[in-house]
Amino acid sequence: VTWAKPSSTEAKSWIKKMAMNADKLNYSGIVSYQYGDVLVSAKMEQRDIKGKKHTRLVYLDGGQGGFIGEDNKVMFMGAKSAKKEKQSKQLVNSNIQSLPRRLSSLGDTYRLTMNGQKKVAGRTAVVVKMEPTDPFRYAHKLYIDKQTSLLLKTETMGDGSVPLERFQFMQVNLNPAKNDNFLAAIETTKKAVVSTMNVMAGSPRNTLDWELSWVPKGYSLVSSKKDSSSRESCLYTDGMSSFSVYVEPKTRKFKEGVMRQGASIVVSKSVNLKRKQSVVTVAGDIPITTAERIVRSVRGVSER
Repeated sequence: VTWAKPSSTEAKSWIKKMAMNADKLNYSGIVSYQYGDVLVSAKMEQRDIKGKKHTRLVYLDGGQGGFIGEDNKVMFMGAKSAKKEKQSKQLVNSNIQSLPRRLSSLGDTYRLTMNGQKKVAGRTAVVVKMEPTDPFRYAHKLYIDKQTSLLLKTETMGDGSVPLERFQFMQVNLNPAKNDNFLAAIETTKKAVVSTMNVMAGSPRNTLDWELSWVPKGYSLVSSKKDSSSRESCLYTDGMSSFSVYVEPKTRKFKEGVMRQGASIVVSKSVNLKRKQSVVTVAGDIPITTAERIVRSVRGVSER
């Protein structure tokens, strides 16, 4: 299979315009996020206030949850539910909060081509198709508003024609009222924050006792941390997709397995790491073969 092909100049131009305008747009709308058999709807708003971007997303179904974004920081709100927090982080990593800016530095891991025009939320969108230049990641389609360059819709594609994952605006208002108490709503929502995450972390160093001997080309380390339960983790992204790696002590109850929902995959396996039985879990929007290879690549730092 020949993977590497040149990208379209026009497609690159649309990605650049989307990245440049992403933080400057003011909007309010209803969005839907579908992965596997799960469908989430939410109200999403963004304002550029004195050069600082503020984003607020609140779920409209399925109980409390959502997030607030202020420049590079995301604050997750609602009940401290692992499921809700994972759902919100999928939204942030996949499509909403930081995607346009991350794509501004996209390398040669995708071939970008124009794929016509479509209507999304009653607006005309140009479609940019992102085809991977290797077998280690999924293809994507971006639907960019022709007038404002707002990202209106994204689709993560598998082997077939049916998307594995989809985010899109169902309704959008690009001229929200200036006196709609947006900042007051932000401050009220902050009272329900349960955790935070930085989405543009620069070039952090790996501070863990283990590392990956292989990662797909184009993926870079975003963060690494160790929590109170002796579980260590790191997050990687290529600008479009991301994956996390977790390492923790093995327990008797542990069972190896693979779970998939939409574009998201979770692979957990038992490994001998620095003469100790550990559990390595890879979770992200990547193909299963990529996740399994990443699991096999975990090495103790002294085992280089």
